[in-house]
Amino acid sequence: MYHETGFDPWWDSNGPWYESQNITKESFENFPFFNGLNKGDVIFVFGKKVPKEGDVIIFQSSFTYPIIHRVVSTDPLSTKGDHNAGQLVEERSISEDAVVGQAVGRIPGLGWLKLIFFEGMKSPEQRGFCT
Repeated sequence: MYHETGFDPWWDSNGPWYESQNITKESFENFPFFNGLNKGDVIFVFGKKVPKEGDVIIFQSSFTYPIIHRVVSTDPLSTKGDHNAGQLVEERSISEDAVVGQAVGRIPGLGWLKLIFFEGMKSPEQRGFCT
């Protein structure tokens, strides 16, 4: 969900994938969190409801931690991380039981308080994309 640049340069690089899924730039700009999320954001999650295209959901997969990605299809339910070049195998057909909730709000940067204390204790390969 991370966008390194503003929306327009990000779309120039990533838009063709979404357009191949019949998601236009104009529709993407109306999605929640269309500018992405950043490391350090505190995300508010609301319980399960039927997701629609463009929603940001949190779901369990074969990975250790839940994944937070954008819904790109509802039939079958599938997602894609805005920062990813394509879909992960785990994102292509998500069962409704795997959905933890939906992102409904955020406080930018507040999570850095925790990260300052704990990220430095992790090995570099565990720190994510912002090291």
